[in-house]
Amino acid sequence: MFNPSTCSVTTLSEVHQWTLFPVSREEEETKRQVIAKQEAEIIPEKRKVPQLRATQEAQLAKQEAAARKEEAEKERMEQVWQERHQALVRQRLADREIIQQQERLLRQAREEATERDRRHREELDRLYSKLNALQVGPSKLVGDDLIVNQMRRLNQLLDNWVNVNFKDATKITPELHETDRPLNAPQRRAWVHATVANLIHAEIFKPYHFGLPDDPLGDFLSKIERNVRGNCSENELDVWRVATSVAIQASSNRQSDLVIRSIVHGAERILRDFSSTQEVSRQGQLRGLLWKCATLKLALSRQKQRFFFCCSPLGVMFDPQSMILGGGDGKPASIVRWSLWPAIVKTVDQRGCVLEPELVWTMES
Repeated sequence: MFNPSTCSVTTLSEVHQWTLFPVSREEEETKRQVIAKQEAEIIPEKRKVPQLRATQEAQLAKQEAAARKEEAEKERMEQVWQERHQALVRQRLADREIIQQQERLLRQAREEATERDRRHREELDRLYSKLNALQVGPSKLVGDDLIVNQMRRLNQLLDNWVNVNFKDATKITPELHETDRPLNAPQRRAWVHATVANLIHAEIFKPYHFGLPDDPLGDFLSKIERNVRGNCSENELDVWRVATSVAIQASSNRQSDLVIRSIVHGAERILRDFSSTQEVSRQGQLRGLLWKCATLKLALSRQKQRFFFCCSPLGVMFDPQSMILGGGDGKPASIVRWSLWPAIVKTVDQRGCVLEPELVWTMES
């Protein structure tokens, strides 16, 4: 049996010695050179293996170092961004605190301005009241022509106030208050005019005396005047009326201020959303107009003749004897839609004489 352990390794030179074919010395030399060359080529490759391994290990070390450096840079950038984020949060909180402080200061300034404006209006009303007391003296007489001109002037002032403060008619929506039908621009402004005119009539012109409520004081004084008229001379009646008017005005300045303020607030409550101007300016203009109306009412309360005002409600028939057309819905109509300005009537021999007719806006029945 074949035993590998007993076999010996035979070199290439030994093989050549035992070859069956004769080999020349040149061929043998050539083969020897080839083998030497092959061995020479193999030996450097074997030597390169450790160098290649060292190179790979060096590259791996560089990659690991680069990775560690990149990770460290990433951590550093995250820390930088975190610090920046925290700085932004702190800045935002600081800005928010500044904004809140500014808002508090602004609210405080607005409240102080509102309070100053309120005190200013009260002082203005008080001065207007004093001025009216100086302008309307107990012996000041007013002629019919002057009364008519003053009534027309007051109506014109109201018309100017409407045109200045309610330029954008599209913002005026009287449909919210009294009608479902759409209105054009003249109708909308006429509604504003009529709204304020009715407030003036109800609070200033209609009462027996401005600043004095009719129920019960005005009605009581009216009854006394009728008794004085029926039992005393004309001169005694004139003295009584003037003395009563002066006494009432002297003791009702505060009440007069409240009446003016009430009219302004009533007009603002209804109309402020429709206006295109600032509240302070709008109210100041209206307040001046109201005091002029009050001045006329006080002057008339001290005349020999008795004067009263008429303001027609919605739906009454148009009366050409006591009314004048200020506008209408399309064709000439016979029904009063709005009273734009009251009529003023003077009592003559227990009968009424229309000095200035009522200005009305009509509609079809």
